[in-house]
Amino acid sequence: MLRPTYLNLAKPLFCMRPETVKKYVEKYSLGVMETENSLEQYNSFFRNMGFKETIEQLIEKRLEDRVFVIVMDLGCGNGGFLADLKKTFDEEVHTVGVDLLAAEKMPGKMIIGDALEAEFPFEADFVFSFRSLHEIGEPEKMAEKIYSCLAEGGKAFLSFRTTDLYIGGPGLAELGEKDIKALQQMVRKSKFRNFKVKGFEVNVNDEKGKKVTAGVNIFLEK
Repeated sequence: MLRPTYLNLAKPLFCMRPETVKKYVEKYSLGVMETENSLEQYNSFFRNMGFKETIEQLIEKRLEDRVFVIVMDLGCGNGGFLADLKKTFDEEVHTVGVDLLAAEKMPGKMIIGDALEAEFPFEADFVFSFRSLHEIGEPEKMAEKIYSCLAEGGKAFLSFRTTDLYIGGPGLAELGEKDIKALQQMVRKSKFRNFKVKGFEVNVNDEKGKKVTAGVNIFLEK
């Protein structure tokens, strides 16, 4: 099955939120943020979302009617997850990494810049984002943008951390209470804009025993 190639995404992108981006670039540059990742680690996140199959099995199933699949990691860190996928699938997987700094292990296309403003590849088969969406913020805009970049039958697996349990309050990084409510509404209504949303809230008790939403996991399929 022939597929169009995706965009040339190697150059840095213009950013509309310079102060927000500067804050995280400085943190990454200083080495205070964890950027290491791997396929094994992502499979662990995937299982925690309630899926029994592995990411490899997910891709193998998609490859039954594809020459190759496009996998995007939003907040790819050092690119370890995508590098592991390339070792496993070679040319059957085309990888796209998105982050504020170049990934040292990135095996494919790299989008360097603010994910809210970046031009995503079209017809992505899978989008994963497990550790960065709370730093990007504006979850409604991100959910709509990610859905728009999916191929027909494409899927996105998104994890939003919503509460900083260390300081005992709602909101984390660029996510505030309004954003948390928006995420909760997405999964409770199973719909956002004109597309379906699956997912669930992760609730925990804080140090005072009060139940709080620590995260929201969202699954999209076009």
